[in-house]
Amino acid sequence: MRKKVADDFKQVQKAEVDAEVDDGFEIIGKKGAGKNERTILVEIDTDDEDDFGIVVDNCHYMPIIDAVLLSPPWGGPSYLKSKLFSLKNMDPKGDKIFRTTRKLTHNIAYYLPRQTDVKELVKLSKDTGGMVEIEQAEVNRKVKAITAYYGELACDASW
Repeated sequence: MRKKVADDFKQVQKAEVDAEVDDGFEIIGKKGAGKNERTILVEIDTDDEDDFGIVVDNCHYMPIIDAVLLSPPWGGPSYLKSKLFSLKNMDPKGDKIFRTTRKLTHNIAYYLPRQTDVKELVKLSKDTGGMVEIEQAEVNRKVKAITAYYGELACDASW
């Protein structure tokens, strides 16, 4: 699956985005980092969810980003016990992470647990042109995670 995501991003990547959070939240633009034209640092203070945002951009304050891969913390192993995973159970909230990222680009890939509520992912697509492609990552024929693609990263996107 990492190869597919890297291939999807190969066409659009120009910036490296690095998120620094105690819980390991990642926004990835690392593949081919030597080719990146910009580096942007994102800081999330989980004690105050209003602090989520861009704090450093080595070129300009508001960057132009072609695409972002979100891979936030899922809440530790407890997510495995739930039958339906909600973005609202994440810290910071998954829908807020998406809305903040949406200010930077329509082209978002969101890596999430396999039991994520698909209705929530579809609802997020209204902010990115109304289309979402959901891909399942399988290991030994078992779904381990999903990636939701938005904007031009979705298969049939034509805008």
